[in-house]
Formats: sequence, C-alpha cells, structure tokens
Amino acid sequence: MTQKTILCLHGAFLNGCLFDSLREVLETKIDTKVKICSPTLLGHGSDHTKELSYVKQADWLEKKYGQTSPIILGHSMGAAIALQCALQWRSPPEALFLCGAGIGKPKGPNTTQGFLARGITPSLTNDFIRQMTEGWFCSTSQELIDSFCRQILNLSNDQFNEIQASLAKGIDQTKRKFEDLQINAKILHGTEDQNRSLKEAQALSTHLKGELVILEKCGHMVPIERAEVLAQKLASQLGYCPQ
Repeated sequence: MTQKTILCLHGAFLNGCLFDSLREVLETKIDTKVKICSPTLLGHGSDHTKELSYVKQADWLEKKYGQTSPIILGHSMGAAIALQCALQWRSPPEALFLCGAGIGKPKGPNTTQGFLARGITPSLTNDFIRQMTEGWFCSTSQELIDSFCRQILNLSNDQFNEIQASLAKGIDQTKRKFEDLQINAKILHGTEDQNRSLKEAQALSTHLKGELVILEKCGHMVPIERAEVLAQKLASQLGYCPQ
C-alpha cells in the first residue's frame, strides 16, 4: 500500500510550526504510517529566495512531494499555493483542505498592508504579535500570543517586502480553471475571520464543487483554533473515522 502524505502549507509570515497543534491531535486519530509534512515555504525562515510567485512555490513543492499525490492542507497564502499546486502539478493532489482561503490579496483591515501603513515593522515583540493576532483569532489571549511567537517569522525588510509582493500577485494564471479540477475539496471558513470573507469561501466552494464548512466563533487561524475539527476531517478523508 502506498504511503499517504498530508502536506501542510502555512500562510505568509508564518512557518511550518503553525501545524504543531494539529499534528498532535491528528496523530491520535490516524495510523503512524501516514506522513505529515509541514515545510517552511520559500522566502520564509532561513530561505532567502527573492522570487516568490505561487508558480515557483508549487514547482518547488512538486519536486519534493508531488510524486506522492498528497492531501494538501493550505492556510491563507498556503491555501492559494495549494490551489496553484492542483492547477499546475502533473499528478494532482488527492484532496484539498483550504482554511482562511481566498483569491488575490486579503481584504480585511488587519492585513499586512494595514500593518505597513501604520509603520509597523516585522519583529517578535509582543506588541506586534498582539496587533497581528487581533483580527486573526476570535479572541486574543496571552496563551495564543505565546504560541504565535513560535510561528511568526523574524524577517529582514527585504524578505518582508518580497512576501508582500507575492501576495499582491494573487494566483498566477494557468491554462486550467478551477472548474476543470476533479478533486475532493473542503473549504473551512471561520465566521470571525477578518482577512477572508464568507463570500470568498462560498465562491471557492462553488468553483471547486467542494464542501463548505462554516466554523462558528473562529477567526482566521483555523489550524490552531479548530485543530480538532480539522483533524477529524482529515482523518475521515483518510478513511479512519466518520465525520
């Protein structure tokens, strides 16, 4: 039997640690033979790649994981890259799980564009973390801030600007359309998400013919706020337990 892989893609300014809590919950529900991968994407962490288009990210991911036809879980920017992978890869992913997902630049008042306009520079100070988490979570606690400190990146100004530029590009166009994808897709949307709207989640669900899961009292950070729900959905996709 071919080993199953879950490929977790984080959002902008974050890293693979975003999925630590989800991994802990998921490992209680699935076989240890299932491989859970949560790489830190290009231009994040110690990688200083300058050109960060979604096409380049998807190409890099295909070389590392494409042969396994993984289930891809994407959060925020990672959801956009997951969509690009589905459009671009020669062997499509088994399924897509999209959290905090949309197309193009985030629309909410607490996006990075807003941070820049207020003169906030990337750092690991609690003030910066607090301003980022407000609007990302349904509620902001010191516990969430402490957790988030492990996930937010300490970026140089050049890295910060490069990621900003990649967000502005949105999803790069290919000859394929979302409607052409024959893929199992689930879109999970938090009702308190201030970065992505319900309208966007509904549009993605329609285009992909996917299941839309509405999460009450949940913000943008679905993998942290609703790790149990997300783990249950992934386990069900793998055939381990009912939804």
